[in-house]
Amino acid sequence: MVSGVVILLIFSLMPLATSIVTVHTFRKYRAALRLKASGVETTGLCTLLSWREDYVSVHCSYTATDGTEHDAVSSPMRYQSLSPGDTVTIVYLPDSPETAVLARDLEDARKDHRRILWFVTPMFVASVVGWALLVLWFALSW
Repeated sequence: MVSGVVILLIFSLMPLATSIVTVHTFRKYRAALRLKASGVETTGLCTLLSWREDYVSVHCSYTATDGTEHDAVSSPMRYQSLSPGDTVTIVYLPDSPETAVLARDLEDARKDHRRILWFVTPMFVASVVGWALLVLWFALSW
């Protein structure tokens, strides 16, 4: 019976792990949708490229419609055709100008998060159902 309890604990962690991934991805997906629906486009200036192994992040500065200066950093990407000093299009939220993304990355981010949700959500549902069936089986076998 001890091994059954260990199996139950392991299967209890699966819904937790998949729910964390699902919630995180869903929040990112909604943020991308919100930027696409309510975002304001402006022109920014590429200020820095930061490399980490084979990936590069683009650092940009831009001025919001209220005149305040802000910075935006792209998601790490494998290939980059920008150089410091290049102008880029930034999409930001007017009520939260620190929430900004490069316009060319916005659609890709939305699609990527949607693909992840299509993959992770069924795993989450299956792990919860499997966990519930396992608990039911243990309860009936006692």
